[in-house]
Amino acid sequence: MKKHLLFVAIAALSSVALSAQINYPITDSVSASVTSTTVNYNVLASATDTRHFTVTNATANTVTVKVKKTIYFLNDPGSTVYFCTGANCYSPSQTLSLAVVLAPNGTCALTCDHYPNNMAGVTQVRYTVINQANTTDTTYFIINYTASLTGVATHSLVKPSLSNPAPNPASSSFTMNYKMGSTNPQDSKMVIYNMLGDRVMETSVEESEGALRMDVSSLEQGVYFCSLESDGKIVATRRLVVTR
Repeated sequence: MKKHLLFVAIAALSSVALSAQINYPITDSVSASVTSTTVNYNVLASATDTRHFTVTNATANTVTVKVKKTIYFLNDPGSTVYFCTGANCYSPSQTLSLAVVLAPNGTCALTCDHYPNNMAGVTQVRYTVINQANTTDTTYFIINYTASLTGVATHSLVKPSLSNPAPNPASSSFTMNYKMGSTNPQDSKMVIYNMLGDRVMETSVEESEGALRMDVSSLEQGVYFCSLESDGKIVATRRLVVTR
């Protein structure tokens, strides 16, 4: 009987854990989730390593968050770890970002840098996104950097990425952040398709990354798809709802 009750309790706890919503998911430069995980990078000891991530507000409310940097250990006392939230960058000694306001489905760029100071070894850093109205409401990920004196850092081709539209649903206009990654932005565009697959709107993409604002006040109410296209091929797509 006790074993049965224990099994039921464990099952109930597991169910709660599985159903728990991640309020502020974090993705890397290829739109892969890194939320609550440890990511590993091999880096050159002689160069600054830069990694790009995106924090998304998956709640239905506007929230104010801050990002906290926690260094567990450094490969060398002279190495540095620093980060940026959007356009705000912080010195290696600063551990807490400025406040970042995220609308529902809004995003914030998080850039993480590490300079190993020409020394081999491992550095481990944790980045935590903290809701300022409820400091127990957090999301995190951990980076392990392994610096080597010789060889080449492990870099793969960076896939294009596209944030969720904000606001979404949209009644008049919306904004999306994009990154072309390793793809040349030449002959690239953002295209909006309706549910029938018809092109209803498009705009050119000229930079390797940035934000696009599109006016959808002329579109009928319904579901659409925003596609980032390069050389005639769709490289990233997000769903958009237009309301009236």
